[in-house]
Amino acid sequence: MGIGVATRRLLFRGVDIELSMYPSFLYPLFKKRGPRHYVKVLGYGGGVELRQVGRLAVEVIAPAGVDELWARAVTGVWLDPGEHLDRLSGYTRIIVEHLLRAYPGLRIVASPKDWVYVFISAFLSRNTDFHVNTVRWVRGIAGLYEDPRDIVEDPGRLEIVGRSYQLLQLPEALSLFLRMVSPQDCAKPDRLRRKLLTIPYVGPKVADSYLLFACMASSAVPVDKNLLTFLRLVVGVEGVEAPTKVMCMRSSSCINTVSCPYASSCAAAAMKRLFGPLAGWVQTASYLHVKRWCRRGRCSGCLLRALCRRRVLEEP
Repeated sequence: MGIGVATRRLLFRGVDIELSMYPSFLYPLFKKRGPRHYVKVLGYGGGVELRQVGRLAVEVIAPAGVDELWARAVTGVWLDPGEHLDRLSGYTRIIVEHLLRAYPGLRIVASPKDWVYVFISAFLSRNTDFHVNTVRWVRGIAGLYEDPRDIVEDPGRLEIVGRSYQLLQLPEALSLFLRMVSPQDCAKPDRLRRKLLTIPYVGPKVADSYLLFACMASSAVPVDKNLLTFLRLVVGVEGVEAPTKVMCMRSSSCINTVSCPYASSCAAAAMKRLFGPLAGWVQTASYLHVKRWCRRGRCSGCLLRALCRRRVLEEP
């Protein structure tokens, strides 16, 4: 914060900001200042600091005028997975209980006020390494354009950032997004999802990422290969696949309820049936878990080993 700027300090409990920031599409909008200490450098709330001050306590240092509801969104306390446990039963509850023990303080860092940057971040994440390429591209865009919406009027400057197909396709997609979508559309997530899917190059994963991280629609599930691995090895769900654009355009509802002719073979529909309002949180946890443990072959020390089908198959 600048000298003389009136600030307020807000304390939120139940959050591990390091753990929660890593899988968020808002990650490129923050700069890490020190261990477990982040500063917002792009978008709404520039200069706001998120600092871990206890094992599961985060302090937000912000200008006096910053919206407290936004502070709750950007720290992830808008969704407390522990509060939804009573809605689950049987094996699905056991899975969530194990995840809560394995990843205490994991929350979904979201920001409705950064809706344009969330779309850009999700769009540029397609088929690439998010933390290597997407983060660099988003920050490169911010260095070129005072407002990311200016990309539509001056797309040629993007070549300074790079010439990947994700960047080359961005101006067309962003132009339609800005014409068709507003923050108020989050109130009707199923309608918004269909609207997003009409944009060229936007598939279900980008649409659901936007719904989860910009609209805070907690049952939205961005399906990736990590989730498919998690469903097979931990949840025990076989025979499902990532939804496609064609599939989803034939669905009448996918967020608040599931009404889709492909529901029996869709990984997103399976997650919603099993985990309801925690589907997005479980997907976020699966992203962390599969990247940290399954893809590195670290089975012996895995915190979910007791639930894993791979262990059952390998052990005599």
